[in-house]
Amino acid sequence: SQNPHAGHPSFSTAGTANRTSEYHGLTLGALTAGDPSKPALLLLHGWPHSNEVYDGVLADLASDHFVLAFDLPAIGDSRGAPLSAEKKELADILLGASERAGARSIVVAGFDVGGMVAHAAARDHAHRIVGAVIMACRANKGEAWRGNKGKKGEGSK
Repeated sequence: SQNPHAGHPSFSTAGTANRTSEYHGLTLGALTAGDPSKPALLLLHGWPHSNEVYDGVLADLASDHFVLAFDLPAIGDSRGAPLSAEKKELADILLGASERAGARSIVVAGFDVGGMVAHAAARDHAHRIVGAVIMACRANKGEAWRGNKGKKGEGSK
């Protein structure tokens, strides 16, 4: 079988779906499936899970998508800590690693903390994605959820 990541040097060639990606000084563990020429689906896990939570759905989703399920930094097979743990920064890192792997037309889907990162991707990196699915997470009231730059609590009507 051909390696779907041939020509994408950011990924190791070990295994068929377990990969690592070097990005911004981090090593990111990733499960991948599908053809990078198809629209991408970036799956983000919650706490205390790893990307292995998506093992049972990767093959089915890969029939229509290039699927990437990264371990969040410092979890699972990922090594290193980002400069900031802000969700905006985590979204930038994971989108950048996905783009470097050849992902295009990206939909980000996440639950729990992964949902918070998916929300930040939609809020702060909307020009880089085509959609977001935010599941089972709670964001702070006021400006954090709405992207409001005003004082805490403004815009909560």
